[in-house]
Amino acid sequence: MNSWYTEVLRRGWDSNPRYRCRYTTFPGWPVQPLLHLSRDTRERENVQRTGWKCNECGRLIFGLFPLYSFRAFAQIAMLKRLLKRMLFFGTTRYCPVCRGRIRRFKPSGFILRQEARCAVCNSLERHRLAWIFFQDYTDLFNNLPKRMLHIAPEEEFSRLLKNVPGLQYVSADLADPRAMVKVDITSLSFPDGVFDVVYCSHVLEHVRDDRKAMRELQRVMKPSGWGVVLVPITSGETLENDPSVTSDEDRTRIYGQPDHVRLYGRDFSTRLQEEGFSVREVRCRDILSPELSERCGLADDELYFVTKE
Repeated sequence: MNSWYTEVLRRGWDSNPRYRCRYTTFPGWPVQPLLHLSRDTRERENVQRTGWKCNECGRLIFGLFPLYSFRAFAQIAMLKRLLKRMLFFGTTRYCPVCRGRIRRFKPSGFILRQEARCAVCNSLERHRLAWIFFQDYTDLFNNLPKRMLHIAPEEEFSRLLKNVPGLQYVSADLADPRAMVKVDITSLSFPDGVFDVVYCSHVLEHVRDDRKAMRELQRVMKPSGWGVVLVPITSGETLENDPSVTSDEDRTRIYGQPDHVRLYGRDFSTRLQEEGFSVREVRCRDILSPELSERCGLADDELYFVTKE
């Protein structure tokens, strides 16, 4: 395993708050089993052998063995998915992400969309379209060695992609604690040309300097690599970020959501090309029949397949 990837995994472990003592924000291996302490120390501090102690702040932490807890959480999540499959079972809708056959999709969205969210895995329309594209129109699952960067990871996607044979998977986000690496998309801390695959879904509309973010994605992609970029297309031409718009109410009125800073239009592919990408716009109707689109809950959704020029 390459040293840079080992470092990514280590930093992902260190930066994930799930592995930290609740009282400290210092990175590093956060806890040590108290059975490593001397008997005198345990007696002096009146500590049970099943407890844990934080290496940074020295506080005593009691509870189950962490790895056992993580396995238990995984088993509980698996049981929850199984229960959802049983409760929502049907034949009218199909989710390609979790392969769930359900009666209907659930409403979702800041502006409520009917038949949008999978009741089993919580995938939205864009996730189902991207997963179909990954499976049928890319080499992501050919079991050959490759590296993938996933910006703003979705929980179900991360769970599935981590188990793809031959794939060195790296998830990155500035705020999401589930990501392996905490990083700003406008300043990625990766070497040039290191990833075979880059996936970035509904992120750029939140970034003030989206062109710099595009250049960073292009920089870390291998010359032979490819990527999938998705953004919400809601207008004819892109409505640029206005620095004077600062309140949530104004952003919601102008951009549609309080955390959006621009509206993308049909010129988004041109925007990608100007930052060094070769772009292919893929619409749902280009790759799926109307019957399958309806069954998967897809309308006129689209994604952008990018490569280096």
